[in-house]
Amino acid sequence: MKGSKVTNEFLKRMNIETSDSAIDLNKIVRKMLTNYVDILFKERFSDKYELLCCLDTNGRFIYICPNHINVMGFYPEELCGMNGFEIIHPEDVNRMNEFLIEMLNSKQPKVVIYRINHKLGHWLTMKSICTPYIIDGEVAAMINFSNRCY
Repeated sequence: MKGSKVTNEFLKRMNIETSDSAIDLNKIVRKMLTNYVDILFKERFSDKYELLCCLDTNGRFIYICPNHINVMGFYPEELCGMNGFEIIHPEDVNRMNEFLIEMLNSKQPKVVIYRINHKLGHWLTMKSICTPYIIDGEVAAMINFSNRCY
């Protein structure tokens, strides 16, 4: 964000609290990304995919679409901030870690099938398209569109 200025008006539109202390640019980026992903899902992908989430490069959930409650039994606020690896089937964790590293290095969208834990304790098999969100040539986050495999 070199050379860019963040105005109080912009922060107000993004529903970001301002204070006398330094503004947290990570919070601004997360809010912008959340707004972008929410619009993207509603306008283009809601009829194609059941779930959409956004994760940071360490696998922590930044954004969770509201439909997670219908598919996985979790409210979005239950998952936000959690590491996605915590709900992946233990037998799939190593493969998912390798997938994540490969996707981050290639900076290209990739498809993966894995099992994820439903809140009630059973496993769902999911097929996801994981797309890197790139800022200034670096992966800043990952956008994940998913459907259940039946």
